[in-house]
Amino acid sequence: RYIGTFSIYMGASGLVLYNLSSSKAGTKMLKKIIEKNKIAKKLYEDRLQRMVFFVYFSLFFNVIYAVSYAVMGIYKHSWWHGSLAAFYILLAFLRILVLWGDRKIKQEAPDEARQKFLWREYLVIGVFLLLTIIIFSGLVIILMNGAGGSNYPGLFIYVICIYTFAKVIFAVKNLMYARKKRDPVAEMAKYIGQAEALLSILSLQTAMLASFTDASEKSEMFIYRMNGITGAIVCGLIGFIGISMIVRAARRLRALKKEPA
Repeated sequence: RYIGTFSIYMGASGLVLYNLSSSKAGTKMLKKIIEKNKIAKKLYEDRLQRMVFFVYFSLFFNVIYAVSYAVMGIYKHSWWHGSLAAFYILLAFLRILVLWGDRKIKQEAPDEARQKFLWREYLVIGVFLLLTIIIFSGLVIILMNGAGGSNYPGLFIYVICIYTFAKVIFAVKNLMYARKKRDPVAEMAKYIGQAEALLSILSLQTAMLASFTDASEKSEMFIYRMNGITGAIVCGLIGFIGISMIVRAARRLRALKKEPA
C-alpha cells in the first residue's frame, strides 16, 4: 500500500512538473533555474526530448507498479493483482522498445532506413497494444465475478480521482501534440500512455464504486453492470488504438516501398 501511495504521489508530481514546463507561466518560472544546467536546458528547449525523458520517468514507475502488484498477487493469491502486474510488465517492455527505437534511428544514416525502422516499430507497438485486450478482458471478468478492484482509505479516493483525470488529460494533450509534429516516436510513447490512462479509469471506477455504494443486492447489480459497461468501452478503445496504429504503419510502409530508391 505504501509503495502504491508513494508511486501515485511521485507520478502526480511528475505530471504537474511536465505540464508546468509546457505552459507559459511555468516556462517563466523555470527559466532561471534551468539556464544553469545543460541537461535541463536541453530538455527545456526540445519538447520531443522532454517527452523521451518522461518515457524514462514512466518506465521507472511501471517497474515499481509491476513488482508491487506481482508481490501482492503472489502473497494474496490474487488474479487481479497478477493481471495488473502482467499489464505493467507489458507497458514497461513497450516503453523499453520505444527508447531503444529512439536510439536506433539516430544510428541509421539514410532517412529511408530510419523511416522504415520507425514504422515497423510503430506496427509492433500497435500489435502489442491490441494484445492488451486479453489482459483487460481478464480484468473485467475478474471484476464481474467480484474478485478484484481497488479500494482506498478515507479521502485518498479524491486524490486518486484528481490524479487519474489529470493523467487522461495530459495523455490526450500530448498525443495531439505528437500527431501535430508527425513524430512516430512521440506518438508511440503517448499511445502507451493512453493505454495506461484507460487502466487507471477502470481502476478508479472500482474504487469509487467500493467507496460510495453499500452492500445491498441492488448495489451489487449496479456495480456488476457498470464494470461490464466500462470494461467493454475500455477494451473497445484499446482495440481502436491498436488497430489504428497497425493500419497507419502498414500504409506508411507500403508507401515507402513504392517510393523510388
